[in-house]
Amino acid sequence: MFLANKISGKALMMLREGHLKEMGIQAIGDRVLMMEMISVLKRKKTTMENNAVLWNGSTPTGGCVYQKNLLECCVSYVCPCCPIQTEWKVTGQGVFHKDLKLCGTVSTDYMDYRFFKDLELKEEHLCCCFCQRYKLEMYVEGGGRRKDDDDSDDDEDDDSKEEDGLEFTAPRVLYHPEAPNVEKIIRNAWSEARLVGE
Repeated sequence: MFLANKISGKALMMLREGHLKEMGIQAIGDRVLMMEMISVLKRKKTTMENNAVLWNGSTPTGGCVYQKNLLECCVSYVCPCCPIQTEWKVTGQGVFHKDLKLCGTVSTDYMDYRFFKDLELKEEHLCCCFCQRYKLEMYVEGGGRRKDDDDSDDDEDDDSKEEDGLEFTAPRVLYHPEAPNVEKIIRNAWSEARLVGE
């Protein structure tokens, strides 16, 4: 029946119970079971789209420009296996990053778009403006702390942000030449996640 009615994968996702009646499937049990199986397929399709990798990369990338500081740059040349490598993966649901340390320990973190507060792309000029690098800062609600009245001013950081009484002192930072592209990908996925949430 499906072949005769040219029901492809795309058409299958749009099938309604009325269509099954038109095709000649008279048994109610068969139609109910078919509609349940189609809804399972739709959920799996949505899950696959959300988990699909939109961008992945690792930091630090080659050269001194994308090292966090001068010490890391020196270490990368003297002992290339010593610096902490971070693997990044941007999906439709959030951003994963995994730190691979020298002693073999691995720490992973996941930033869900539902908890994103801000995203900033900065262009930094180094070495008297001869070198430039891109820096993407990701402010996530879970990475912040509520600012109390008794907090001293000495604890404030230049990179901190304050919004609705919540201070974001430690943004996740991606130093990568593809950071402008990554920012666009994250903004699009973030806005789609907000639309789905609403």
